[in-house]
Amino acid sequence: PFHIDVISDYNIEYLIDADSLRRNDTLVIISSYSGYSTEPIQAYKRIKELTKNIIFFTSGGKLKEMGATESVSLIPWKMINTDHGYPLFYAPQCFGGLLEMFSRLGLLNSNYRQELEDTIGYLKNKFVKEKKRLAQGAAKRLRDRQIILLASPVWHTALLKLAGMHFNEIAMAPTYQSPLHDFTHSGIAALTDSRINQGLVIFK
Repeated sequence: PFHIDVISDYNIEYLIDADSLRRNDTLVIISSYSGYSTEPIQAYKRIKELTKNIIFFTSGGKLKEMGATESVSLIPWKMINTDHGYPLFYAPQCFGGLLEMFSRLGLLNSNYRQELEDTIGYLKNKFVKEKKRLAQGAAKRLRDRQIILLASPVWHTALLKLAGMHFNEIAMAPTYQSPLHDFTHSGIAALTDSRINQGLVIFK
């Protein structure tokens, strides 16, 4: 029943309609686990000129300091059962936190806890030793290559962006994403350059 935009950039002038931000029924959630990410801090400086309906979703850092001095509501984002300090590993926890927030604000009738727990159970049953062996084999074939991730448009934005971030930032492997139809229409010309050691990963 409501519209959501996800903005991730330094300059919001061409990404968010200023009139929409001025509306009383618009809520802005500025999210950064560390609280030091540059994009949300820069975006906040412009957004606060247009609306006071802002919530910070962070574990601390600069955002927490700004929230305290500028009276911005803050919802703490704390990672649970951490075995690694890298926030990207905990994207599902962030998603769960947002669902809880939307539920408490009355925007959703449920926080979907049961559905999330069912999903966890499903994934645990799916990622058996054979699946892990296949993933390890793919990783070995992609070693020392430039990686191109391809998927149909329905998965392009949701899946490939997150997968690309994991490849780039955790595996330190240069990775690019493209919708399958765009790539096959024009991007395939890049494969004719035999000097570039490329690997394609197609999600289907």
